[in-house]
Amino acid sequence: MNRKVIAVDLDGTLAHSLPVFNLEIIGDPIERMVARVEAHIKAGDKIVIFSARVAEDESITPAGTTNKEFAAHQRALIESWCEKTFSQVFEVTAIKSPLFDLIYDDRAAQIIPDQGETVYEALGRLNVEKIVKRQIKKSRVRK
Repeated sequence: MNRKVIAVDLDGTLAHSLPVFNLEIIGDPIERMVARVEAHIKAGDKIVIFSARVAEDESITPAGTTNKEFAAHQRALIESWCEKTFSQVFEVTAIKSPLFDLIYDDRAAQIIPDQGETVYEALGRLNVEKIVKRQIKKSRVRK
């Protein structure tokens, strides 16, 4: 089995964004993404929650807590949410890894490897089928 590592952003990707951002609450699950993650789990892939909430960054740390305390609190909130949503806890990180085979994120713009062009730009001038075939061919060569 070729187990892939799938990184999934939390806020706005796996969980609904809140009308007012609140680091004490995680939005409701986005069912389409939950189904996608469950399909990866069923395929034997490793899921990693990829969220800035656990970054040990002073810019998001509330007064009166240390960066490490804040990150640990956020990690516990995320793990609890995952347990409730998936009946299991996943690794949680704020650090991008070269081991990630795929990243789902609402803020990312996918770039065609070695081209500097976004997929959205390419869709404006290329046939979608050609892009998909090229990406599948490249992914098979990498493995």
